[in-house]
Amino acid sequence: MRLLLYTKPVCHLCDEARDMVREVVGGDVLLEEVDISNDEMLTGRYGKSIPVLRRADDGTEIAWPFGPGDVAQLVSM
Repeated sequence: MRLLLYTKPVCHLCDEARDMVREVVGGDVLLEEVDISNDEMLTGRYGKSIPVLRRADDGTEIAWPFGPGDVAQLVSM
């Protein structure tokens, strides 16, 4: 499975989200970070809700604030 983590530079919440996702899923999932700051479309869509975690296969998303249980549920869907 591949997860996308939408982030921007100097975002402490993004750092917390990245660490949490890695703790929950370990090495079983490919986690790809996507910097929204250089893309107007992504900034418009996610700018006020990052970090956002998205499943690459079906597009299911969760936006901050999310916890370990939310991440586990997203992965198990």
